[in-house]
Amino acid sequence: MNAAEQAVCDRLLTVDTDSVWWILNEMGYSDTFVQGLQVLRPDLKMAGRAVTLHYLPIRPDLAARVKAAHSVPLICQVADATNPGDVLVAGMGGELGGGFIGDVIASRFQDRGGVGLVADGATRDITALRTMDLPVYVAGGQASASWHRVVCVDVNIPIRCGTVSVLPGDYIVGDAQGVIAVPADHAAEVADRAAELEGVEAFVRQKLHDTGVPLHEIYPPDEEMYRQYRESRRAR
Repeated sequence: MNAAEQAVCDRLLTVDTDSVWWILNEMGYSDTFVQGLQVLRPDLKMAGRAVTLHYLPIRPDLAARVKAAHSVPLICQVADATNPGDVLVAGMGGELGGGFIGDVIASRFQDRGGVGLVADGATRDITALRTMDLPVYVAGGQASASWHRVVCVDVNIPIRCGTVSVLPGDYIVGDAQGVIAVPADHAAEVADRAAELEGVEAFVRQKLHDTGVPLHEIYPPDEEMYRQYRESRRAR
């Protein structure tokens, strides 16, 4: 991750997924929040670039073909090739019958600079993962390994994670609420606008507290409220 990308991630870490979603929705991206995930470490925030994993339901001929093409499982290859700032995003089609990763591979991923794990399916070793300073968002836990039910067939292609399309290189943002995917071309603008939105909402809350003005008169904030907020910032 270069300095410019890291700067975007640093800004995204300062805002909430609510604000990110609001800005993306205004930009025409309404389906960006991955629904139905458990947050294993709600005390941690996450922002990084997506490395995608595409899983399919297991069948013998498909498993044999993948094994012939990759003597080392793709998940292990990806962990060994992790770059700082990577977020693994696994599209598993909601499969809960096999865990896509466990604590050993997750530790390798983190040691190489990975900053988060996301899957619309299960993971193994939830107890161990909860002890790691690594944001993890999954649909559930499972003792069985992934090959019991699914097989990873490709890496870094567009995938579906939950109801969300995720492209390699998307900025993936996570907090206690869940995970949202931000198209890379818009990430810097989203980070800036989300930060301003949170600033103006804090301004509105204070104004409500100080003046008792009716809620509908100043919320949602309109252009006049943004103007007042920007003036208050300049005055400070």
